[in-house]
Amino acid sequence: MFVFFNYLTRMPLYLVWLVGIILGLIYWRRHPRISALATIAFGGLFAAMLFNPVGGPWGSPWAFGSRWTGSQMNFMLVFGGLFSTLLNTAAWVLILLAIFGGRQPPVPAPPQDKVGS
Repeated sequence: MFVFFNYLTRMPLYLVWLVGIILGLIYWRRHPRISALATIAFGGLFAAMLFNPVGGPWGSPWAFGSRWTGSQMNFMLVFGGLFSTLLNTAAWVLILLAIFGGRQPPVPAPPQDKVGS
């Protein structure tokens, strides 16, 4: 039950990530570098959620405590949390690069011929 409510309360966040991935795919041709960075970042945030030891689909150690030994729960909390944190950090670095990374100057519009002058 804990895992279900954890997902339910975070559903708006997951929907924002999904919208970010969809927008990245839609705008890929117009802004390929920015779209690629954003799409990978939002996918990384989703992947980090999967490896979150407390709220991911693997469940919480408290929910599965009767099946796991203390050392297994400790391993999951330490390394799952570390992996989740590293994925989150990498995703946010990509988002920062997408927003503030060097951009090409806009292509100037071609000169228009003035008819009748």
